[in-house]
Amino acid sequence: MFATYSAAPARPWSVPSSGSPATLLVEGNVPMHEPVFTPDGRAFYYATGAPFIVRVPLSPETGLPQADGEEIATPGLSSARHISISGDGRRMAMAALTMSSNLWTVLVAPGTGAAVKPPAALTENTLRRKTTPVFSPDGEWIAFSASRGGAGTDVWVMNVADGRTIPVTAGDPTTAKPSAPSYFRASWLPDRDRHLHRPAARARAPRRRR
Repeated sequence: MFATYSAAPARPWSVPSSGSPATLLVEGNVPMHEPVFTPDGRAFYYATGAPFIVRVPLSPETGLPQADGEEIATPGLSSARHISISGDGRRMAMAALTMSSNLWTVLVAPGTGAAVKPPAALTENTLRRKTTPVFSPDGEWIAFSASRGGAGTDVWVMNVADGRTIPVTAGDPTTAKPSAPSYFRASWLPDRDRHLHRPAARARAPRRRR
């Protein structure tokens, strides 16, 4: 089996070793990484890049899902990936990925563009995937996108003088919703006091079992 993903929600597929057409197993669950069958073929697991993995039971007769995916927490692993299951199906191994993402600045010579000093970090916190920074028209603030585990991607602004970082949008990881909202690619309006952000499309998430 394998997963496909791009701008659309990820999708897991299975294909016979004989080379017959691939069969779509689940539609619309994001994110989805490295799906793997259990040794007995009665289920498959996939990683989410979040502190849980998902188990999807399969029909022994058809090999197709026979129930919704069940989320399984991975305490202590903020980003579970790369699941591997032992041959007897009794043990599971996975990787825990961590990320260090910060905005940096470098002073350059006006005439040549060559670096005058070594790069220096503008941010140093636990926000992830800090991207698309853009200065305000007066140069006093920087707007950028960043994410927190479970809360989607939000727009933040940072004061250049003192480094204060303030959220402009606020995804709430405790709110019941199909998936975490994402806001990114901010741009400033000419008056500096306002800026625009672009919301990303949402997709359905697996049902959580309790």
